[in-house]
Amino acid sequence: MVHGVEVWTRLTLLKRWALQRADFVMAVSEFTKAKVVEFNGVEEGRIRIVPDTMGWTVDSDEDGTGNAERKIDTLLTRLGKPTATLLLSVCRLEASEKYKGIDTVINALPSVIARVPDVQYLVVGSGSDLERHNQLAADLGVADRVHFLGSVDEATLRQYYRAADVFILPSDGEGFGIVYLEAMHYAKPVIAADSRAVPEVVKHNDTGLLVEYGNRGQLAEAITSLCLDRSLRERMGEAGRRRLREKFSFESFKQKLHELILQELQIPLPLAQRTIARGVASADL
Repeated sequence: MVHGVEVWTRLTLLKRWALQRADFVMAVSEFTKAKVVEFNGVEEGRIRIVPDTMGWTVDSDEDGTGNAERKIDTLLTRLGKPTATLLLSVCRLEASEKYKGIDTVINALPSVIARVPDVQYLVVGSGSDLERHNQLAADLGVADRVHFLGSVDEATLRQYYRAADVFILPSDGEGFGIVYLEAMHYAKPVIAADSRAVPEVVKHNDTGLLVEYGNRGQLAEAITSLCLDRSLRERMGEAGRRRLREKFSFESFKQKLHELILQELQIPLPLAQRTIARGVASADL
């Protein structure tokens, strides 16, 4: 299975040989499929699209609706802004991954603050490029609005997703983007770059807003429009959660993978279902 940037350029001879001779290759997006064909010589007809999924599930304690008021209040109080409008990014902050667009968000903040005075920006993640981002925030006079939270465990990450008003990652290097699904799980509107495979995940004006990569003016306008319109945030967030359940759920992933394997093995689906049913019945006996 191929995911993204690792196959967007020409691979070594051995890796190309393996891909070209595989019975079929799974790609997580149409964009990645096109790159595998272009750079690594895999026949288009042997590539199957199986979109990525996420491991988080919905249960009675974690319903994904943001009903954790106490935890949210604690977080906001710690930031010193009980009524803050929160932007959230989740990514690695490595010098080799400047394409994530965190610097573009920071550059857009002065324009946003002029219209949304209570905005705060949370960044979950760590890496070698942290100091550059810290310095940029200081140079722009927004260091008190940008909070680098480092690497966190899953439980803490979930709290940040619940607390956020808008998820933002205007990246130019996503072969899919699991973090967009995580935001959709929590019914958060997404702001992303109209780049690579992202439009296959985030639907413009439906589940979020897509902007030109690196365009801080467009980004500032997108941030401001969502921060100032709660009903728009809620509508896009709910649309994102529906899209996650319908297209990118783990159940959907399993079903697509199951059908693909049966198809490649040339086993008719009804026969496979009968075989599985007999196996279950035998196990019950």
